[in-house]
Amino acid sequence: MNKQVIFLVILCVVYAEDIARAGTTHETVKVSSVQDLRQVMTKSHQHIEMVPGTYVVSDLLDSRTVFHLSGSDNVYDLSDVTIQIPLSTLRKMTSRGAHGRATYRITGDRITLKGGTFENTYDDETIKVTDFGSYNQNSMYHPAGGMNEMSISGDDVQIIACKLTVRGSFPYGYG
Repeated sequence: MNKQVIFLVILCVVYAEDIARAGTTHETVKVSSVQDLRQVMTKSHQHIEMVPGTYVVSDLLDSRTVFHLSGSDNVYDLSDVTIQIPLSTLRKMTSRGAHGRATYRITGDRITLKGGTFENTYDDETIKVTDFGSYNQNSMYHPAGGMNEMSISGDDVQIIACKLTVRGSFPYGYG
């Protein structure tokens, strides 16, 4: 086979995949709780709309993850949604190593997150740290051990118009 034929075969396969994906209908799913959101994250071909509001997450999905987006071909419309995760929730993680723990784990392909606010909060409602000496001595201000806020291993993941406020770095800060 010559290079031109191989190129055309590859082009046809890619085009066929695009047509198949374009023909896939997305079921619209409305969710109004963290538990509902977690349940739909494992399924595929959905347009998920979360009811606007502030949601405080006080439990882990498992020992190393708060949210796991494993379904593919999903659009999450989180307009006017704020998801707050207190650092006390993140301190419950037990898996070792920075790469083993993530607040948001995205392993599904072709996922779009639109318009959400994701905020780590201090348990004492501190908004800004001004005394870093005291901050570093107080374990309530940071998770126990290293972690990632967002781990993305899926293909074609888009994060659009979202705001992340990541707190809890120790001892060196983010950078």
